[in-house]
Amino acid sequence: MSKFLSRSSVIVCLVVLYRILLDYIYLSVTSVTWDYYGFIINAGRSSFWVSWMVLLALLYLVFPFFQKEAPFYPDILILVFIMRVVPFTTLLRFQDIPGRLTLLFFVFYALLFILAQVLKFKKIPLLRGGKKQTDLLLYLSAFFFIAIVVFISGFYAKFRLHFSLTDVYDLRQEAREFDIPTILKYLWAPATNVLPLVFVYFAHKRKVVVCLLIFAAILLNFSINGMKSTFFKLLICVAFGFVNIKNFKSYYLPGFVVLLVFTLAEGLLWDLHLLHDILVRRALLVPPLLDTYYYDYITQEGPLFYVRGEMRIQNIIGEVYFNDPETACNNGLFSDAYMNLGALGCIVYPVIYAFIFRICGSAFRGAEKGLVVFAALIMSYTFEGSELTTGLLTHGLFVFGIIMYLVSSKGCQNEVGRKKKKKVVNTRAGSLIVQDVRN
Repeated sequence: MSKFLSRSSVIVCLVVLYRILLDYIYLSVTSVTWDYYGFIINAGRSSFWVSWMVLLALLYLVFPFFQKEAPFYPDILILVFIMRVVPFTTLLRFQDIPGRLTLLFFVFYALLFILAQVLKFKKIPLLRGGKKQTDLLLYLSAFFFIAIVVFISGFYAKFRLHFSLTDVYDLRQEAREFDIPTILKYLWAPATNVLPLVFVYFAHKRKVVVCLLIFAAILLNFSINGMKSTFFKLLICVAFGFVNIKNFKSYYLPGFVVLLVFTLAEGLLWDLHLLHDILVRRALLVPPLLDTYYYDYITQEGPLFYVRGEMRIQNIIGEVYFNDPETACNNGLFSDAYMNLGALGCIVYPVIYAFIFRICGSAFRGAEKGLVVFAALIMSYTFEGSELTTGLLTHGLFVFGIIMYLVSSKGCQNEVGRKKKKKVVNTRAGSLIVQDVRN
């Protein structure tokens, strides 16, 4: 199946189908029920053709990543294309988006895809110490984050346990009032991403007690602030960590197409829009809409150049475009680049992102494929919804990358160990054979 889905013609057909379905959902559902949010229809005469030209041009640039065997960076770039580029072209189809915004958006992603393809540097050396030392580091990492979660849960949330996913907003409101020191916030932030990763790692090693402790910490972590992603990340990591698929990349597009089909089906059959409101609108259509708002505001007021005032830019966007200063309109990638450096950011930031993605690709090359896909999903979603520095520090991606590096090094050591457990012996005919001497 993966060979069929990897064919060039199939990929193009899936991208076109994905875009058509997204267009139809925007026209029949999003613009009807969420027009007050900014999902309007006021397209110009050339919007249809421009949207498809931008899509096909960027598809041509991202196309080589569907065929690459390299770890991580092809996955994250394909996900960025599916989740950010295609939805923007849908918005471009139905809204009167300024030509300069379209040009800068195209330059940003074209440079990102080109640079990620052409950047060359030596591979990052993986840890070559003993497997016991690497295991020890992973044990220490797991127990460190467990301790952080237990301390915050006990000191601030009084060890409460919350099991419902529906009534979490009171928990979030209460958590905002916690006076947690900044350094402790930075130490706590990676726990949401790291704990699922080490859970799967130790589950593979059948360390039942450690896994139970990690799961208990994840439950406590969810009960602190009620963030649903705390549990969803565990489910996603377990799902990918134990699925043996040779080529994950070939299933990304079919997966998103299926999501849109189910979104349409629930509306037609049951008159429901749960998938639309929770996933399609929030994860696919809101970020490119925010790109247009950030562009409009920064074009009028000028780039921030990393200077922050009393009111965060995310809340300013909420106040100006949604009449609600409490709404934090967090956004990343193009919005991050343009709000900090203006048009120059559309050249500088693709270089930074391409470098980070290639570095991670080298550092994660020894990890299980499913865990690499989990890392690509987590990092793409985080970078798409936050500033670069916020994603690395506040959301803990930098620490998460270090833990992935340790897991990758452990996988590489196992592979080296398997190779060393073979010996060469002579046969009577004088030829050489390799015998497997593993116990």
